[in-house]
Amino acid sequence: MATGLKLMRAIRVFEFGGPEVLKFQSDVAVSTPKDHQVLIKVHARGVNPYALAADLTVYPLPEKLVFKQGAAISIPYFTAY
Repeated sequence: MATGLKLMRAIRVFEFGGPEVLKFQSDVAVSTPKDHQVLIKVHARGVNPYALAADLTVYPLPEKLVFKQGAAISIPYFTAY
């Protein structure tokens, strides 16, 4: 039954975890951009190993940080080689 709704395939993440939390879905509705937004068609996407490591808590952040320590931690933390 055609509803006029455009669908796409997507790999979605609904919780933190390893690759096992990636869920393939073939019936995700394509979003309609609102004012001052654009819709970009993505054919392929790479996975940044450092961002993935942060998501998997391979490099966990310290438990307690004062504001001065934590204010700029994302710069070296997410760009570390």
